[in-house]
Amino acid sequence: MLLLLTLALLGGPTWAGKMYGPGGGKYFSTTEDYDHEITGLRVSVGLLLVKR
Repeated sequence: MLLLLTLALLGGPTWAGKMYGPGGGKYFSTTEDYDHEITGLRVSVGLLLVKR
């Protein structure tokens, strides 16, 4: 279960970037400056009611 969660967190932003391209989509946004690290992370799970 922990492996699945890790893969979901690591693979999520990559898939979203390929789907919407740089700049974002409806529920996320990315910057065009690729020299900096991640500054924030939002997690939302509807069925488990977990938000961070």
